[in-house]
Amino acid sequence: MKNFKKFCLIFLLITLVFVLNSSFVFADLEVGGKKIKVETPGCCLLKHKIEGWGSDYNAGTFVGAIPSEGKKAKDVCPSYPSYTPDPNWAGFCMLDAIASVGDIVKYAAMVAVGVALLIAAIMFIGAAGSPEKVKLAKSIFFYSLIGVLIATLANFLPGIVRFFLGI
Repeated sequence: MKNFKKFCLIFLLITLVFVLNSSFVFADLEVGGKKIKVETPGCCLLKHKIEGWGSDYNAGTFVGAIPSEGKKAKDVCPSYPSYTPDPNWAGFCMLDAIASVGDIVKYAAMVAVGVALLIAAIMFIGAAGSPEKVKLAKSIFFYSLIGVLIATLANFLPGIVRFFLGI
């Protein structure tokens, strides 16, 4: 029963983090005062600075496929026809998506670490000399440090993927 309560609490916290982040992930983009819904598979909006394949793109740049003969930019990317054509646009979009996942992992881990540290502090203060409670509080603190490590490694996720892809 004790493990089930822990599982429910962790599941609730993860669900809460994803629900709070979903409004940012699925929101429409506002560029130049007009709302844009990016839903076209031929282009994407970069939310991070991405470097690779001899090109650098800043956050807020639309990248997409190079229009084939007879097609115009608005056929490839109707959401934002003045995008930057690049032959490696899918790779840039993939790296940007990986960076976004890394951001979500980082923020979720930091929230979980903050809650765990708060619980550990309360348990340590309320231990009243009980060695079991002190040991449990130290254990929670130790696992919180592992959570900080995971959150820190999430920042390096795009770089790790870039390394293995040879970019």
